[in-house]
Amino acid sequence: MKRISVFMLAAIVALGVFAMTACNDDSPATPPEFPTSPEAPTPPEAPADPENPTPPEAPTLPEAPTEPETPESLQDPEPPIDPETPQEPTADFVFTDTREGIVETAKSLLGTPFAEDGESPEEGFDNSGFIYYVMTQNGFENFPRGLGAEAQTGTQITNWEDLEPGDILFFNEEHVENVSADTPHFGGIYIGGGKIIACLHEDDVVKEIDVLQEWWHDAFVFATDLF
Repeated sequence: MKRISVFMLAAIVALGVFAMTACNDDSPATPPEFPTSPEAPTPPEAPADPENPTPPEAPTLPEAPTEPETPESLQDPEPPIDPETPQEPTADFVFTDTREGIVETAKSLLGTPFAEDGESPEEGFDNSGFIYYVMTQNGFENFPRGLGAEAQTGTQITNWEDLEPGDILFFNEEHVENVSADTPHFGGIYIGGGKIIACLHEDDVVKEIDVLQEWWHDAFVFATDLF
């Protein structure tokens, strides 16, 4: 009986030990479940946020430097535009857009002596040579030489009220005797105030003339406006 009880006691102890070991085995099993928490590596999916490298695509915006290229291209054509504009008013002449320039050039030549066939300050002027020089000095590069040809340039003006400085006035002395004559005998540069500057004949000089006087008023044929 004592042996049986000893065996039973040993069995009970063994069962107790087994139960305790079994419990100890269960506890470690649960902690390994914590490693499942490493599912937190799902945050590494946040590196999917590196898809935000799309902002680095923003550096492609430096393509905007192409914009400064446009101003450079604009600067080149701009200068040529300005010189072309003076050519628009007429097809026949290239000239300045100022009447004052014509008047000032004419005034600067006052006192220059008459010279047959002259067309420069150095040699002197005849009547049409003076008009030719003043106009060519102010950009009318194709302005003709000779009074008849000069009278055919520009737009004709027959009313005194329409005259402006820089116009060219033409006269025929036969008009004074009421003779109809369209061919001018002499001309001059109108400077305003009823006056012209002209170089009329031999032994004369470039001078101002008041054309509001009766004789000149009657001798007036027409004026031409080249603007």
